[in-house]
Amino acid sequence: FSLEQKSQKYLYLLFKEIHQKTNSKIIIGENNYLFEYNYITSYLGKDHVEPVILEKRIKKLKKLQDILTNKGIALIFLISPSKATFYSEYIPEKLIFETDKENPKTNYKMILPILEENDINYFDGLNFLLEKKEKTDYLLFSKSGTHWTRYGSCLILEKLLEKTNNQLDS
Repeated sequence: FSLEQKSQKYLYLLFKEIHQKTNSKIIIGENNYLFEYNYITSYLGKDHVEPVILEKRIKKLKKLQDILTNKGIALIFLISPSKATFYSEYIPEKLIFETDKENPKTNYKMILPILEENDINYFDGLNFLLEKKEKTDYLLFSKSGTHWTRYGSCLILEKLLEKTNNQLDS
């Protein structure tokens, strides 16, 4: 084994981390569910942006939305689903111990009212898939992947197309 292979082996054995060539760390959760570390930190609110910054960004988005609307172009802001939020019960407990896991301050929670206040056309893909979690026979996130399944993405795409058509018809 090379030194790199040995270090990868120890990362896995000691910390349940999987090495990959991108900068995103893969964490092995409970029952061997895989997660990208960045999504876990977002779920825990460790990457939250101050509301003032979110408000500035949404105001810029509103200007863009208005310009596009005047040109007959639809714009829908997608809140994409996160496996860490979808399967939070499988996040390793050692990563949650420092966080108020019942009510962490997250970008997701902070941005929703700002989107509403600014009349932004958006689709909450996270909430949409969470509502379907127990009602579908097909996986929306796989155990061994870190992103939505093709089935989950097709469901979201269908809703986005519906919202786009509604926006263009009005």
